[in-house]
Amino acid sequence: MFIKSIPKRIISLGLGVLVLVFALWGAVAYFAPGQCTLCNFIKSHAPCIVNMQTGEVQELDLYFPHATLVGEIADVQESSIFSFVSAAGATGTKTTSPYIIQLDVPMIQDPIIKHKFCTDCRKKLGNQSFGYVLADLYIAGEPVIIPIEDGMQVNLRCYEITAVRNSADGVYELTIKGTYDN
Repeated sequence: MFIKSIPKRIISLGLGVLVLVFALWGAVAYFAPGQCTLCNFIKSHAPCIVNMQTGEVQELDLYFPHATLVGEIADVQESSIFSFVSAAGATGTKTTSPYIIQLDVPMIQDPIIKHKFCTDCRKKLGNQSFGYVLADLYIAGEPVIIPIEDGMQVNLRCYEITAVRNSADGVYELTIKGTYDN
């Protein structure tokens, strides 16, 4: 009875406004996420690999962490390990004698999933055509983006990072060597 008394134009206008509100809300949620993958990641001493298609971030830690300080390494490193690594879709090995991580990072050409990153981080990521980047997340909330490119050589704290393109296997061979001397 109540609906019959409301003119159809008002109902139509009301539904149109409701649809517009939800459309705008969706755009705001898409372009300004509540949780940025990079800004909200915990402080990390080691470089992190970022899969821009999934928003997954993984610290590529070579050293044992400090017992009480977040994002710092222990003063004394006294162990030797070998393990397999799976990080954000990249795979490889890790050894602590010597301190080396070797990863095969897939050469993905898919576009970035924008809703995983805030506006500032999307600006820092720029026009990356490759599906992965490295990030220095040592200063919380201020990520530094390091593109993975053929022939790249970067020194970051006590890490030497290199990358070589292996077109035959469709990967970048990423090597992270630790230079910390305890």
